[in-house]
Amino acid sequence: MAFARTVIARRLVDYFRRQKVRLQEISLSELEREDDEGYVLYAQVDGLAKERWTMGQHDENRIFEIMEFQEQLAIYGISLDELSRISPKHQDARDRSIQIGQLIAGTPAYRTYLERKKELPLKELVKHPGITRKTLERHRKYIIAVAIILMSDLPYLRSFVLDRIRGE
Repeated sequence: MAFARTVIARRLVDYFRRQKVRLQEISLSELEREDDEGYVLYAQVDGLAKERWTMGQHDENRIFEIMEFQEQLAIYGISLDELSRISPKHQDARDRSIQIGQLIAGTPAYRTYLERKKELPLKELVKHPGITRKTLERHRKYIIAVAIILMSDLPYLRSFVLDRIRGE
């Protein structure tokens, strides 16, 4: 399993490095654009090149972040494939699971419990209004994944989860 993860991760990195080279290419027709006075717009080309380079950097950073997230999930016995299969299908269940993950990440005692025992603090969580044991058991892995994202230094994934919380 570890070998397969390493091979896949390296292939992803190689793929995005090859794509980055293509993103940095600028066609000659873009150099031929002129403004109203007949001057070639080199600033546009420079801006486009910088934008493409930045996009490539963000893509590469996302890959490394996903690889790190996979490693953290593995500690809890969760894979990305499994997570995609078991994610709550209904919006309200997803939102509730994200709120519970946020509660765990934001409460030091719950955080410590999760990190130490590698499981949800069920007895403490069911004391909160609106949180049932059934919800916790049914969406346990998804809640743990959300909590991991919010507790870790994973800015791209964290912004995605926080956008979901804000309803964007």
